[in-house]
Amino acid sequence: MALLQYYAPTVIITVKTASAGPGLVCADSAAAAAAPPALSDLNWQMKASQLVDHGCFSQARKERLARVCFDDSRGLTFVKNYANRVSSSVNLDGQHAKQYYLSYGAAAAIFKWVDSELEVVVMHNSLKVSVFSPSSCLSIDATSAQNLELVQPLASASARDCKPGVGAKVGGVGSVFSVLKNTRTTGGTRLLRASLLQPLRAKATLKSRLDCIDELTVQESMFFALQRILQKFPKDVDRVAALFAFKSRKFVGVAAASSSSCRQSRSMGGKVSSLISAIIMLHDALALLPELGDSLRGAKSSLLQEVFSDVCSNPEAEALRAQICLVLSPDVLLGHGSAIAKRNPCLVVNAGVDGLLDVARHALDTTTEAIFALGKRYSDNLNLPGLKLPLSVSRGFYLSIPIADLQDGSRDLPPEFIQVTTSRKMINCSSQELISLNERRGDFFTQCCRQTERALEELCDVVRGSLGFLQALSESISLLDMMVNAFAHLANAADENAPYTRPEFNDDAKIVIEAGRHPVTERVTPGAAFVPNSITLSESASLVVLMGPNMSGKSTLLRQVALAAILAHMGCFVPAQAASFPILDRVLTRIGTGDDIESNSSTFMTEMREMAFIGQNATPRSLVLIDELGRGTATEDGFAIAFSSAEFLLQTKAFTIFATHMPRMAELARLYAEARVLHMEVEAESNYLRFKHVLKQGSIQFDHYGLQLAKTAGIPDSVIETATAITQKLDEKEMQKQQPENAQGGRSTSGSGSESPHLQQAKQYTDLKEDAQRDMWLMQQLTQLKQTANSLPIEQVLQSMECLREKYLAYNGETDLHSKVRRV
Repeated sequence: MALLQYYAPTVIITVKTASAGPGLVCADSAAAAAAPPALSDLNWQMKASQLVDHGCFSQARKERLARVCFDDSRGLTFVKNYANRVSSSVNLDGQHAKQYYLSYGAAAAIFKWVDSELEVVVMHNSLKVSVFSPSSCLSIDATSAQNLELVQPLASASARDCKPGVGAKVGGVGSVFSVLKNTRTTGGTRLLRASLLQPLRAKATLKSRLDCIDELTVQESMFFALQRILQKFPKDVDRVAALFAFKSRKFVGVAAASSSSCRQSRSMGGKVSSLISAIIMLHDALALLPELGDSLRGAKSSLLQEVFSDVCSNPEAEALRAQICLVLSPDVLLGHGSAIAKRNPCLVVNAGVDGLLDVARHALDTTTEAIFALGKRYSDNLNLPGLKLPLSVSRGFYLSIPIADLQDGSRDLPPEFIQVTTSRKMINCSSQELISLNERRGDFFTQCCRQTERALEELCDVVRGSLGFLQALSESISLLDMMVNAFAHLANAADENAPYTRPEFNDDAKIVIEAGRHPVTERVTPGAAFVPNSITLSESASLVVLMGPNMSGKSTLLRQVALAAILAHMGCFVPAQAASFPILDRVLTRIGTGDDIESNSSTFMTEMREMAFIGQNATPRSLVLIDELGRGTATEDGFAIAFSSAEFLLQTKAFTIFATHMPRMAELARLYAEARVLHMEVEAESNYLRFKHVLKQGSIQFDHYGLQLAKTAGIPDSVIETATAITQKLDEKEMQKQQPENAQGGRSTSGSGSESPHLQQAKQYTDLKEDAQRDMWLMQQLTQLKQTANSLPIEQVLQSMECLREKYLAYNGETDLHSKVRRV
């Protein structure tokens, strides 16, 4: 549900009462299938009804149903009645019903809304039921999706200033979605967006997708052939199964319509036109399957083989197409179906399909011919050469006579002409005989429309018997569109010097990216090639402290590592020379700054909330990216929080890249073997910073780069001079503070006089921290000894205390052990 805002749902259903729980239903099937259920993933800790009112879904229709509509028992009954047991992957009996009772309650609400609002019923065997588990996907919370610009660029709308769905264009230029989006069908685009927001974790599925891209990059003839064929498919082919899964609850009988035949034509035309559009879309898709099968024949990858066997070579496809061609006339199948259905729905069905329809159609044609014969008789006998027989919605056929034919009004109308109306140049009228023929024609038209609709409904019932195949067709075309036009196209279109390569998945808990690039930035970098960088994270080196000035490329490096991992878990090639990943469970980020006015949160409070979410959800299989934590508060407090947060992430063993401007954070590498320090290379030339964007080992080589960057940005020289003088005074004061401590003969905290004050302060902090840790260790050991002393001989107690004394003195070199023991 955290990512539901990115799916732009059309209808959101919640419980009507204000005390509603966190249940939320999305009537958009694609969004409902892909939305994660964890409410805690949201930035707003609120209930679903409050979330809807919060404005995140301002363009969606909000529906509130009574709590009784969320009955899980009724929902389970509905699902059992309508589920296709062949295509569904869920056992609907036994323990499953108890485990997913909330899902069945939501299903009951959807069925209730569909029945009452859409006035349709769900057909039996029309639902494909499957269980979505958050553990089956790489979890990406909404904040991380925005920070990484997955479907919406930060430049167009920030996560706080313009939430998705509120004036922001999802998939705008500058997002990862815009780089990948080359799909031709609506279903392929939806699947691409869902895959980007919720990548997979199943190794077998990822391997089949990567094998497919491998084959399409080698077999170029197959790749281009599939691209041409997919472009011919109906754009909304993913809706084929949905169009036949519902049936109108009202059988629209023409007898209840107006007595006017033309009005009947318009009312029936809309009903028949909707059926025709669905059938024609299905026919066009089925007609392309033989050509698609020819292109896939001989494919080696399992994914392409499954599409060929499940769809292209399925005998149901040819049987359905033959049945459609038997019922519908050739003119309808040639693309004129909607126009014919609106103009004369009686001509939609082939002759010979329905005997009663043929008889009614013949009578209708005969009556229509009699009407035109009556008009010719009036024209000849009454000397009215300009007489016409227009067709009106309200009147049916009527007589239209030019005033000039009546010698500019000197002649009178014949007495049998009635219902006379006069316009500027024409006289419109009718006759009793014409009215009688119109009524007869209306009766025959009623029978034609009723029989035509019945024939089309019978055809739809035949199609509904193959709903399992239609679902496989929709899913296969959408998947093939994403694989060919998005993933394979991206790999084939890449430059030789900036390739997209196949990622590997390892069991060694190691992230390795060689010459990785940012997929969006490399496309928009003007005038210069993107500088690739390599990075490695593992269990033995899980934390990287990344240092460097602003604009040196730290944030870009953080994002490109996350995007490479996400693309790999989508089953797509990654922008790198080589890449290897473990199966990750989460991508967690704390990137960017800004106040959140809606939640009354300052920059620092926003940082803390995001870090709290990371701390609650990080695991050894998570990828954590943190950019400049602690800069929203006092320097010392910010450093303490950043240092402690890094230590916490080291304990969780999550793969972490921690970008910072605080030089004291480099001390993590001295304290912990799992921590490393890297920096983005920058050269200072004549007080000018030259950014190399190259990742290097160790800490950055000079301090106060912020002053040089400020000068480069055009800050007045007087301000720079004053800032430089203040910095020098602060450094001198820090040095003077360190000198008395070193002169006392205590442990050195500065090493050599050439070390910067920041490094000296960091070492002092870590030394004090080590002392505290040793004291805590001693306290724990003595407490344990005190608890067991009563049950041990005095000699063993004394021996244990002597061992503790030796260990402590070896660690600390101090002689105040007795005072510490007395405190215990």
